[in-house]
Amino acid sequence: MLQRNAQRGFTLVEIAIVMVIIGLLLGGALKGQEMIENAKIKSLIRFHNEVKAAYYSYQDIYRAYPGDDSGAGRFEDGVISKASDTGNGIVTGNWRSSNDKDESILMWQHLISAGLLGISVPEASSTTWGLGSRIPTNTFGGVAGFEYNTGELNEPVLCFNNISPEQAMKIDLAADDGDLVAGTVFATDMGVKTRLTTASSYAQNSNALCFAF
Repeated sequence: MLQRNAQRGFTLVEIAIVMVIIGLLLGGALKGQEMIENAKIKSLIRFHNEVKAAYYSYQDIYRAYPGDDSGAGRFEDGVISKASDTGNGIVTGNWRSSNDKDESILMWQHLISAGLLGISVPEASSTTWGLGSRIPTNTFGGVAGFEYNTGELNEPVLCFNNISPEQAMKIDLAADDGDLVAGTVFATDMGVKTRLTTASSYAQNSNALCFAF
């Protein structure tokens, strides 16, 4: 039977069946990738919402910006120093910082130590966060960084990098208005540190997606 099939070749029906099976397999793989990406998008948006809620809860409780809280010595969990500036209302350091002294880094420590954010601060020598930086990673393999009052964006923001233009548009559509240069979700230039003026200029390696609080 096998020899006879080999001699006569495949019939059109058999070829059609094979093509259908291949199509189903490819369709299943693409659907699986889409589901994974959608899960990452939802996780990133949820993380922003959690950080935003923790940020404002901290202010309500301690009457200070997390990161710029001169009374942060109240937290005695022994992770690393939480000493801050004088509480002058300026959160030093930008969202890309890896300097432990910058208040944009201390912000994470304050929120976590206050029990308002359910993630852990790594030890000083750890590379758990941000490929060696002292800030969290995001679901797309980049980092998640906070800044406020640094003279760059001049508003409290949480920024995420390593996001492709296609992914950025999906995130903006899911969380805001679908416009990468307007609204509360917007693209920023990592070099010039300002909002982009044209969505078409967004590039994965040189830009980041920021959520205003």
